Amino acid sequence: MAAHSLAVPPVTLNSAFVRTPLPELDGAGMGCTRHATAGCHVAHGPGPWLGEMLSVRDDVWVQDAASVLAIRSIADLEPRVIADVCAGQGTKTRQLAATFPNAEIWASDPDPARSAVLASVFKGSAQVRVVPPSVLAETVRGRVELALLDVPCSNTGVLARRAEAKYRCGPEQLERLVRLQREILETTAGLMAPGSSMLYSTCSLDDGENIALVEGAGRVFGARVSRAHRTLPSGLPGGVAENYSDGAFSALLSRK
Repeated sequence: MAAHSLAVPPVTLNSAFVRTPLPELDGAGMGCTRHATAGCHVAHGPGPWLGEMLSVRDDVWVQDAASVLAIRSIADLEPRVIADVCAGQGTKTRQLAATFPNAEIWASDPDPARSAVLASVFKGSAQVRVVPPSVLAETVRGRVELALLDVPCSNTGVLARRAEAKYRCGPEQLERLVRLQREILETTAGLMAPGSSMLYSTCSLDDGENIALVEGAGRVFGARVSRAHRTLPSGLPGGVAENYSDGAFSALLSRK
């Protein structure tokens, strides 16, 4: 894992929903190859080709192979109303929309800069509605059948991408993050409909932010914890890009 943190992360794409083939690797070293994780590709080569492709296609986006696993783990569910309460810039929101095309999705983020990007990504969408946290609480309280909580965390599963995170990761930082994660869980629980589920997700490897937290929350909220999975980082310096992935954790909390 220490060596992994020195790897150069590739650009990985979520290609599980592509409607037309991605450009194959050409003689100039530009194009896409299949990742070891099904439904993902690696983008290769310099130049503007990737940005140009992503600007005109809504069926593929940048997302690490470990990041896609949380929502894939619940693809069999059939929620009608979804709340993405820490939506960031909308990467997992896109995956939610593609996985549950018939669901009504409400996305929000407390950070103004991320919220602005989120709104631009889904401008004109008939499925995804981007609103401030206060409006989210007012609008969907008691109706949410699935909530995604991709919470702020220590980033210990993505140190190859977030090298600065290792200098912030100490006991005080972890305690602060765990308090915030619990607060987000508690706040979201108030939005949920009877028989609903919360999908908790991090890019942390710390049990205190992951399994210990969701099991504690499950006892508090009377929820059953299932589908818990931790993915360890893979890929070493100089290794094959198609074998690289970040670390991640996810678990489903279901209420009767």
